[in-house]
Amino acid sequence: MDMSIITDFIRPELLILGVVLYALGAFLKLLPAFKREWAIPFILLGVSVVLCPVYMLVILHLQPVGEVVLSGAIQGVLLAALCVFANQMIKQAVNKRVVDGQASEG
Repeated sequence: MDMSIITDFIRPELLILGVVLYALGAFLKLLPAFKREWAIPFILLGVSVVLCPVYMLVILHLQPVGEVVLSGAIQGVLLAALCVFANQMIKQAVNKRVVDGQASEG
């Protein structure tokens, strides 16, 4: 799947939040006290749905508020999905190659 199809729907100025979300997910995964890895996508979704409208209102100075909140929430869902999708693609590419290599050797 071509990633440009997905990124065409996300405002380019919000892609920096995608980096922040990916880093937050990686940080949560590395915390020894955080045992619920299944909750990471839900946490990223919540953070993203809150941060995107706030970013659009405060940093980009967009008006009117109602449209920005709705658009920001949609952008937040897309960004969270993109981060989780990117993480899964990386895991599949790295882990699957290791497993495939072990299967061919054994």
